[in-house]
Amino acid sequence: MTIDRQSRRSVLIGIVGGVCATTLLPGCATENSKGQEAIESILKLLRHQGVAAHLGRLEVEANPELQSLTLEQLGADLLSAIGLDIDNITDNQIDTIHERLSIKIRQDFSDEAITTVDGWLLSATEAKACALVYLKIT
Repeated sequence: MTIDRQSRRSVLIGIVGGVCATTLLPGCATENSKGQEAIESILKLLRHQGVAAHLGRLEVEANPELQSLTLEQLGADLLSAIGLDIDNITDNQIDTIHERLSIKIRQDFSDEAITTVDGWLLSATEAKACALVYLKIT
């Protein structure tokens, strides 16, 4: 079987695009690479990934609406809660994620949007962030 020149090029473009999309290599623009970068930014904010994943698993198990969400969907939900659109996010906005999350978490406590997970008192936003860590590792 022979593969013509155009077919080989299409295959190579597909492979390179897939590698760029999964590793977020600099200069590899994919449709939603900024959104993926924003989600990674949220994940990096949680210092104790093991504890966050444990709490996230319990949060997902306790909330059927979270069980059907993908990592990207939950990430988009969290970003939306802090006033960002995953499909139109910029580098400057990514740089503000930590501050925006801190404000949202404080607001959750003021609004009594809190939950207890395995003895931890978490804001709704913190619980979703933990669920995001859990979804990342599963």
